[in-house]
Amino acid sequence: MSWDIIAQDLPQSATSVEEIPDCFQLQPIGNRSQLIAQIRYVVPQADFTDPSWDIIEGDDSSIEVSTGDAEVCESIAFHVRGGDGAIGAVAAILDELKFRAIDCQSSDFFQQVGKRLRVSMLGGATAIASSTGIAPNNRFNRSRGPRGF
Repeated sequence: MSWDIIAQDLPQSATSVEEIPDCFQLQPIGNRSQLIAQIRYVVPQADFTDPSWDIIEGDDSSIEVSTGDAEVCESIAFHVRGGDGAIGAVAAILDELKFRAIDCQSSDFFQQVGKRLRVSMLGGATAIASSTGIAPNNRFNRSRGPRGF
C-alpha cells in the first residue's frame, strides 16, 4: 500500500474537498521547528536531522514527512508506504497538530472515524484500520507504537 496525504490549513466547515470555496485562501500552518517538536511528541523516533524531510520507519511501513525548505510551513506531506501501522501514526500526528489533510489518491479528506480510521485505497475502496496502540494522550510508546511505530 502506498499513498500521499497533504496537511494544510483547510476549512473546518467543509465536509468534502468539493465544499472548499474557490475563494478560500490557504494560510501558513506554522513554524517548522514547532511542528517538528509536535510530530516528535507523537512519534519520538522521528529525528528530522534534515528539518525539511524525515523518514519514520516502522516494522512493516514507513512515512516520509516533508515540511519544505521554509521556516514557516504552508503544508506537510506524508508519503506513506507499507502496512496499517502508518495509518495510525499519521492520524495521531494530525490529531496532535489539529490539522485536516487530503488523501491525494481519493482527492478527499483523510478522516478519523471514532477510534477507527478510514482512508481511501486504490480502486476507490475504503479500508478501516484500528488505531489501537495509540496511548490515551495520542503519544506512542517510546519503544514500540502501533504495529511497529
